[in-house]
Amino acid sequence: MRRLYRSNWPLFRPEAALTPETFTLLVSVANFITPLG
Repeated sequence: MRRLYRSNWPLFRPEAALTPETFTLLVSVANFITPLG
């Protein structure tokens, strides 16, 4: 479970932290959590 969780979330990887895809994913999650989004 933990391995799949880490594989599906590259946010935990510092190497992929500055990836456009990761940034877009982060924004999507933020908009999903934030009701004002």
